[in-house]
Amino acid sequence: MTNTSNADAETPKVLIADDDQGIVRLLANRCAKMGFEVQTATDGWQALTGPTRPDVLIVDINMPDLNGLSLAAHLLDRDRTLKIIVITSSSYAETAARCESLGAYYLRKGAGFWNGVRSALLKLFPHIAKDSGNENAGMQIADWIRNSWRRRF
Repeated sequence: MTNTSNADAETPKVLIADDDQGIVRLLANRCAKMGFEVQTATDGWQALTGPTRPDVLIVDINMPDLNGLSLAAHLLDRDRTLKIIVITSSSYAETAARCESLGAYYLRKGAGFWNGVRSALLKLFPHIAKDSGNENAGMQIADWIRNSWRRRF
């Protein structure tokens, strides 16, 4: 299967891989509103064996079995044009350095999270005409993350 160029005006495909299904749903809805064709996976292996190749991967680092950075490296071996946005709730200098070596955007989950993802997507795909434009989405995601952590502890 070959990857098509975004210059063809084809709808770019985004693959969202995160073991937190709430984050997957939120990102999938927002990306679809922007005009992306959305694929989702709840773990690294599912993303690696998916039916089509994405144009951009939005991936959480901490997933069971196959972590996000390993997944990104495997997919980059197949297609060097793949664009990557790494999302995480932790901050480690070595993680940021690894993302930089992969040519990936590195974003932290929390307040302004969606705005960071949206900004990265618009930089990577400036031809996307449909933009959700919902500035409150970042706060909605941040609130959801805070509430999720409260329920766990």
